[in-house]
Amino acid sequence: MSDSQVILHYYDRSPFSQKMAWALQFKKVDYKVVLIPRTEPRPLRRPLDGGYRKTPVLQIGNHTYCDSKLIFAELERRYPEPSFYPTEQTSKDACFALSQWTNNSLFLSVASQIHTELIQDEFLEDRSTMLGRKMTKEAVLFTAPFMLQSILSEFKVLESFVKNNLFTETMSEIDLHVAKLTWFIQDTTGPEILKNNVPILYDHLQRFLVAIRNDEVAKRPTMEAEEALEFAKKYTWELNEPEHDGSCMVALGSIVAVAPTDIGIIPVVGKLVHSTMEETVIEKTDEKTGITAFIHFPVIGFVVLPVA
Repeated sequence: MSDSQVILHYYDRSPFSQKMAWALQFKKVDYKVVLIPRTEPRPLRRPLDGGYRKTPVLQIGNHTYCDSKLIFAELERRYPEPSFYPTEQTSKDACFALSQWTNNSLFLSVASQIHTELIQDEFLEDRSTMLGRKMTKEAVLFTAPFMLQSILSEFKVLESFVKNNLFTETMSEIDLHVAKLTWFIQDTTGPEILKNNVPILYDHLQRFLVAIRNDEVAKRPTMEAEEALEFAKKYTWELNEPEHDGSCMVALGSIVAVAPTDIGIIPVVGKLVHSTMEETVIEKTDEKTGITAFIHFPVIGFVVLPVA
């Protein structure tokens, strides 16, 4: 497998997309980008992701990796140096613990500061489906300024990690989780909120963007979605060592539905071909394109259910 097969499907205003682009920059991977619409439908991604709703996904040949937790793990496995976890302070467990907060409650708070240009019926309908609750323009605009108190309170906690030397001089996955949030709120509200309230986080973001070579992200080579489908046909391989460690109640070969347990709870249905405490893989063939995709999910944050 060469770097030429590594393709990130994303849109550039997504903080999770930015984080995974930074992860590829961190690992010095020569990746390509497919720019996708901000909202559904995304029909040209369906043969690769089987209907998975969230963004981004990472494509390597005919294998698709869903959720940032699994993408981090796959990149660390394929490209062990430089490591996302260079010190005991920035161990995998420490990164995971922080990410559970930054990816969930804190992210949802920050997401309240949405760009006014995005508050359109199409976007609100799409995000209502994803969140499982009705979003209206009036409610979003009314709530946003009142959410700042909560956001800044949590950012003060986040800043204390930096102030108390949680981070070393060596960049780690933790830096990516923190910068995702500060980049996002700077993008939506401007830099003053960080400068005036959490200057240590502001300084961290500026240093991080230089260290990760953020200016290169927008210059990455792009490809059309149709080209990515051709890559999936050209670069194909089966799972090397399919395994079932007994932790899942469903047998390999069974048809299952895999879905997130937080938001975007739209199941992906396929044949279970790999199941461990760390990873679930299903196989799914798209009849229209003839592509057989292997779709990888983390176990944490997802549920695997048998399909009758």
